[in-house]
Amino acid sequence: MDDLRASGRPDLLRGGRPRACRVVYAGTSSGLFRSTDGAGTWNLVVGLGDQPVNALALHPRAPRIIYAGVPGAMLRSDDRGEHWTAVLHDVFVEDPLIDPDHPWIVYVLARYVFSGTTGMLKSTRRGPVVAPHRRRDPDARQPKRTRHGSR
Repeated sequence: MDDLRASGRPDLLRGGRPRACRVVYAGTSSGLFRSTDGAGTWNLVVGLGDQPVNALALHPRAPRIIYAGVPGAMLRSDDRGEHWTAVLHDVFVEDPLIDPDHPWIVYVLARYVFSGTTGMLKSTRRGPVVAPHRRRDPDARQPKRTRHGSR
């Protein structure tokens, strides 16, 4: 519990129906924590270890499905955090949004680690697909074009 308080303002998410569910998740700089008693006590979710969690989403109809943004990747768990699979690589993600009718579809605002390209990404069927609306980071270096449009 001290780690949870020391990590600053955590990203708290409650799984299932708000009034009936007592399971709460908190993504922090010290890892992912879970409470099964309505936030009375907290335990580190061992499957992720103590790596920082900067983005978090629970499926609204299937709270066993969790997406976590960690440095350089987005991970998915189908078993309440016991085991994880990377669904997006080499990205920093923010604000994951899970399709309520299709738990395998998730949208995230992301920035690629190496290129600096940012945009909205869509992960489908547990694999990444880049959505058509991408934009380039204005601070990233742009290639020079010649008069004939070649690079």
